[in-house]
Amino acid sequence: MPITRGNVKESPAKEALAIIHHNYQSVDQFINRLNRYTSIQALYRDSPTLRMSDDDQAHSVLSAFTSEFLSRFFAYKGIEDGTHGMSLSLLQSMFVTVVKMKQWQLGGFKPAHSDSYETLAQLRKFQKELNYWIADWHVSKSRGWQKIYWRVRRKMRW
Repeated sequence: MPITRGNVKESPAKEALAIIHHNYQSVDQFINRLNRYTSIQALYRDSPTLRMSDDDQAHSVLSAFTSEFLSRFFAYKGIEDGTHGMSLSLLQSMFVTVVKMKQWQLGGFKPAHSDSYETLAQLRKFQKELNYWIADWHVSKSRGWQKIYWRVRRKMRW
């Protein structure tokens, strides 16, 4: 919170009074900043990522993408903005993924001892989480029997 002096007045929460903040105007700007900012962020040595085992390090790349994408697209309602929301969710997810990959790089890209089956298990986990959120979105938009159908799918994550 900023430290203020003097009288503080609250503005009504109206869109007309809002400050519109544009971090970037194009994908090029986003990518340029992504490269610069992820290099800086990857250097934070107290990051839990740099304290992980090699196997955890490799899997953290996919889990970073998964959690960021699902939260931005579904929990923060990027889905409501259609393709635009999906695109922004993907870009932000790539940001955290690149940070993880640069941290892995700083550690020398030590190879993980996991095999292809463990990698596929990570992808299946992503698929189940995605299925949950898709079903959850349908639950919020449907009625009657369809709502029941999507509740079952959400519970089963298929």
